[in-house]
Amino acid sequence: MKENCILASLFLCFLCQANNGNLEEISRVERVDGSKFNVLISRPNIEKKIPILLMIDGSGCYSSYWQEVKSGLALPKNISNRVARVVVDKPGLKVGQAWSKECNPEFLKHYSIDDRVFDHLRTLQYLKKHVAWWNEEVYVYGYSDGATIGVLLSAYSPLVKKSVLGGFGGGITMANLFHDYINCQKGNKIQKEDCVKDQKQLFNKMRDNPTYTKTWSGGDNSYKVWATRLDKLEQILLQDFTIPFLIMQGANDRYSVPVASAKKLIKNLKKNKDLNFEYWEIPDMAHTFNSLPPNRSKLIKYAMLNWLFDEKLGKGGPPNFGKSSK
Repeated sequence: MKENCILASLFLCFLCQANNGNLEEISRVERVDGSKFNVLISRPNIEKKIPILLMIDGSGCYSSYWQEVKSGLALPKNISNRVARVVVDKPGLKVGQAWSKECNPEFLKHYSIDDRVFDHLRTLQYLKKHVAWWNEEVYVYGYSDGATIGVLLSAYSPLVKKSVLGGFGGGITMANLFHDYINCQKGNKIQKEDCVKDQKQLFNKMRDNPTYTKTWSGGDNSYKVWATRLDKLEQILLQDFTIPFLIMQGANDRYSVPVASAKKLIKNLKKNKDLNFEYWEIPDMAHTFNSLPPNRSKLIKYAMLNWLFDEKLGKGGPPNFGKSSK
């Protein structure tokens, strides 16, 4: 019933009663250029005003509804009955659209780190005007691309009270990660120098012509999105945070966002004594939670959400990170 209700009303702002007792909504929100995107809301059917849990997923040509709602994480009961889960869906995709190697021009035109930040800021403005149930507090849970988006959003919006940010590195730019850890790490010195030279030429083409009509490293990764990924150093914003934040990285993340970037970030942030943050490096985990057994992954995700809302972490928190579970 839940999926049918949502998919049947794709182009309308509507309200329906889901099987779990939550109210499910989709709003079509307009950008400044007149284009529109979907905002997906799931909230408890209660009278009092509640905060938003803004869930921001990573890269890929699939609906954020698919990742964060349909096949994603169900919230712990101690949290689900007192927050509204809000997901700003990716551009140009049908709600619930599964992953595809190739993506449509509308997605490529509007998907970049910066554009996603604008869509999230626009969403908060829209909700502040149009809903009565929100207490104007935001809690951010972002992963990979979504964590970088979450860093920028947390820095730019005073509504954000606390953030969990995972799988984004933050201490080394993406361009330098490709040069030193991902694509050019093998071979002798001359081979590496040639590799780095070739990559720098390619990356400069992306910076100089951030078009959405050309892609690299997958049909859903346009020059436009790469131009907004390559040079961002999240550390610059994080070192001026005044809110609590949790950073998480897989200890075995070597090829997507190498853990070396997170280690460097934490080393530098620790120099700033007035920051309020924690770092969780998850043993045995590569870039995504899919590299862990499902039950262990669930426990760690629950622990991060519990941290976000000042609840007891449970078995998924440090130091064991769910390893005691079978």
